[in-house]
Amino acid sequence: MPTCLMLFMYPRKQLLPLGLGMSALGFYLVGFQVHEKSILLPLMPVTMLITEGNLDSTSWIGWINNIAMFSMWPLLKREGLGLQYSVIIGFWNWLCGMYKLSTNRMGRTLQMLSYLAILSIHLLDAAFPQSLRWPDLWVVANVVVSCGCFGIFFVWGNVQLFIQVRKKQKEG
Repeated sequence: MPTCLMLFMYPRKQLLPLGLGMSALGFYLVGFQVHEKSILLPLMPVTMLITEGNLDSTSWIGWINNIAMFSMWPLLKREGLGLQYSVIIGFWNWLCGMYKLSTNRMGRTLQMLSYLAILSIHLLDAAFPQSLRWPDLWVVANVVVSCGCFGIFFVWGNVQLFIQVRKKQKEG
């Protein structure tokens, strides 16, 4: 709702990619039935913002793309696509320069902690594949980390949208 209100009150074509991405991400986060692949819909308009050249925005967009790929890990693992998953993440980060962290201290800390959580889940999943007592432990850990990161990105995106609206409002 906040995204739609900002876009309705201050319609600007420069706000559209971020607005569409945040609107789709909000719908994704409150959706009753969420599939791993549906995270790709909010990523499409948001990923277009890489062309702005803003280092902080680029780090957040690269981070959320990595989180989205991680959120699809249980599906890819079940299909036997672990090698492809690793190669695509590595190639994407190298090709687009997405290995940089946020310039903001809090953002950098959140990104580092989420990457550490992802690495830990992958290592623990490899070391202890499945337990009879908790067969879905790593899938649930994946969902918790991914959902938390998507929520953080939703807040970040709406704050960025608000900042851009205020800047456009002051300009006239």
